[in-house]
Amino acid sequence: MLGKQAFYYNIIKKYIVAFGTLFNDIHVIRTNREGETVKDIKVPITYANKEKVAYEINSIHSKTNDIAPFGSILPRLSYVITNMDYDGARVFNARNVRKNIKNDLLNTDSIGVGNPYNLTFQLSVWTKYLDDLYQIIEQIVTFFHPDYHVTIREIPELNVESSIPIVLNSTSFDLTNEFGDSGYRIVRADINFTMKGWFYPPVQLNANINQIKFSIDDKETNSNLSMLRTDYDTEINKYYESIIEVIDPLYSEKVDAPAMDMRTVATTTLNVYESETEPTLSDNEKVAFWLDTLNKKKYLIYKLGNGQIKVPMED
Repeated sequence: MLGKQAFYYNIIKKYIVAFGTLFNDIHVIRTNREGETVKDIKVPITYANKEKVAYEINSIHSKTNDIAPFGSILPRLSYVITNMDYDGARVFNARNVRKNIKNDLLNTDSIGVGNPYNLTFQLSVWTKYLDDLYQIIEQIVTFFHPDYHVTIREIPELNVESSIPIVLNSTSFDLTNEFGDSGYRIVRADINFTMKGWFYPPVQLNANINQIKFSIDDKETNSNLSMLRTDYDTEINKYYESIIEVIDPLYSEKVDAPAMDMRTVATTTLNVYESETEPTLSDNEKVAFWLDTLNKKKYLIYKLGNGQIKVPMED
């Protein structure tokens, strides 16, 4: 779409699973008159809308007049995603990117910060007894103030991980559900939540840098100062900039450019070294680019007399 390659991060599915996981360990305790526990029921949870759950409950009960099968399928939980809305209040600068350094400094993938969307979930509580309903609701609402944060690894391969707030909005009760003349009643509560999630654009695969071209500009006011500029043939839209001292014309003869504050002295192509230790420039090299794979840093190395100096580069 929009000239981009197809991509899919399974983000909606991850949000649905993360939401359901919050409620997969709820229990209902049944006691006798002495207050002793006689039954501990772990409440099952299903991803389904209310109509489907109601149909399943009715279908099971209609197969027999025995009340035991009906009681055995309640209590239970169901949930479904009902809506998605763009949240303009959480928008970040579109120029911001997340980066992932792969196995070296040359291979770098980047991805945008994401677009904020609010996902609306409805959690339905189905029980036969009011006391069961109250137990379940109490175990849920206690942990929302009104939000609860869960950490979700949205794109593991790019180390994209977010703390996602889930906000409890409202709770409503339906105590009158009946299926015709069946003679039984189901009590239900619907709890509405908002999950504040993110959706990410496709990964930008940055081209490998094998050579870097620099344009050396000499200021007329002081021939010992030159502005060092990069010219990349990549899509990362980035350049490095540094002021260096030029002791003698290393690259070529000066090109006259009257009435200009800056004029091009020369253009040269630099070798790129990728190693854990600082490389030694050859006799015919005056400057080179070094990728320090041990410390994950970048340097420009200059020949200076019988030695050399390195200048760190900012990312």
